[in-house]
Amino acid sequence: MAAVGLVTLVGAGLRFYQLGAVPRVINGDEGLVGHLLVYLLIAFVLHRSFILAAGRAIAAFWLGTLLVGLPQFVYSWLHPGEFLARLNADGMFQSGWLAQQAADTGRPAVEILAGRVAHAFLSLIYYPATEFYGISAPVLGVITATLFVLGVGLALWRTRDNRYLLLNGYFWAMTMAVGVFAVPPEADSYRMLAALPAVMLLAAIGWEQVIMLWSLTDAARAPARLLAGGVLLAGVALLNVQTYFVDFAGQCRYGNDIQTRFASYLGNYLKSVDRESTVYLLSDDVLLYGTHSSVDFLSRNLPVQNFPDAIQNLTPATQSIIIAIPAREAELRAWVNQHPGGTLRREYDCGKLMLMAYRSP
Repeated sequence: MAAVGLVTLVGAGLRFYQLGAVPRVINGDEGLVGHLLVYLLIAFVLHRSFILAAGRAIAAFWLGTLLVGLPQFVYSWLHPGEFLARLNADGMFQSGWLAQQAADTGRPAVEILAGRVAHAFLSLIYYPATEFYGISAPVLGVITATLFVLGVGLALWRTRDNRYLLLNGYFWAMTMAVGVFAVPPEADSYRMLAALPAVMLLAAIGWEQVIMLWSLTDAARAPARLLAGGVLLAGVALLNVQTYFVDFAGQCRYGNDIQTRFASYLGNYLKSVDRESTVYLLSDDVLLYGTHSSVDFLSRNLPVQNFPDAIQNLTPATQSIIIAIPAREAELRAWVNQHPGGTLRREYDCGKLMLMAYRSP
C-alpha cells in the first residue's frame, strides 16, 4: 500500500503539469509520462526482474518520448507565461479558490482538499455531470459504476502486483490531481475523463470477479459466460444510449458549426426531392452550396444553383424548388405570399430554423 501511495502522490504532482500548466498549443497527456516514470522507479525496487526483462522496450519508449516531447519542452521553457496561464486561471492555489473557501466556510485547508479529492472520485459514480454535459446522471451508469467500485477494492488489495501498481497509480494520480489542483468542482466529471481508460479496466476487473463468484471461468461453462457478458453489455449499452442520445445530445449544447449542420440538413432534404426539379438556394457568403461534399453524397449529386441576389431577380423554372437559409427566410416567405399555390416546408435544428424550402406548383 505504501508503494501505490507514493505513486499516487508523486504522479498527482506530475499530472498537475497536464491539468493546469500546459498551454492549449501543447496540451496532451504528459502527466501520464511522469506517472510512468514514477512507476518504473518503484517497480524496479519491487519487481526488478520484470523491469530488467523489458529493458530494451523501456529504453526505446523513453527515447521516443524525448524526441516527441522535445518541441513541447522547448516551447514551455521559452514561453513561461503561456505555460502558466491556465494554471493561474484554474489552479486551486494560484487562483485563490482554496483561500476563499477556507475564509467562507471556516474549514481547514486540509479538510477542503480531502473533500475535493472525494468529489473528484464521486463525480464518476454519484454527482451529476451538469457543468459540461448538462445532465442529471454521473459519468458512469449504475451497472458500470457497481463493477468499477468492486474493481477499485480488488485493485487496492492486490496493489503489490506490478500490473495493479501501474493501474492504481494511473487512476489515483488522476483523482488526486483533479481534487487537489483543479477548480471548479463542477468540472470534475469532465476532467476525470482523462482517467477513463483506468476506470474501464477497473470495471472489467470487477466483472471478472463476478464471473469467478458465479463459477463461470471453466471451459465447460463458456456458453453461460458468453450469455452473461452479452446481457451485461446490452444493459450498459441501453443505459448509455439513453444518457447520450436523449439526455445529452438532445440539449444541443455543442456542435455549433453552422455550415456543417446546414449542409447535413440541405443534403437530407434534397434526398427527398424529385430528380427532375430545378433547385435554387438563396445563399450568402457563409451558407451556400458547394462548401461540403456531403450535400452531394446525401442528395445523390442533385444539382443546386446558388442565388445570392435578391429573390425578385429570380425567374424560377417550372417544377422548381427554392430553398432559403435562415438569414433569408423572411425574404422567401414574402415572395411566397406573392406566388401562392406551392408547398412550404421548414427544417429545424434543436428548435432553430435551419432552412425553408418552397416547392412551386
